[in-house]
Amino acid sequence: MKEISLRHVRPPIPRMPSRRGLSGELRQLTAREREILSLLAAGMGTAAIAEHLAISTATVRNHVQRIIAKLRVHSRLAAVARGYATGLIRAPGWGTAPKGDGSGA
Repeated sequence: MKEISLRHVRPPIPRMPSRRGLSGELRQLTAREREILSLLAAGMGTAAIAEHLAISTATVRNHVQRIIAKLRVHSRLAAVARGYATGLIRAPGWGTAPKGDGSGA
């Protein structure tokens, strides 16, 4: 049996609603900042995000600092929590109706 490295298994990336539905300071986030916020929510670190987006780790850190400032929070975790709480990002599958077979999946 083959072993699977956790590096190759990635959780699904949360979806981002359109910018039109956002209000206040949440509209200040650029598309790239919203993309990085959703990657943070998927559990990716700075190096993984940099590799995924083909940008430098310094650029990722700069984006994260701006996200934290714009959302007026103190950490990456708080930024992700605020993203979920405000609807800025949504977990995959949230808001979908359950199947009619009673399985709930």
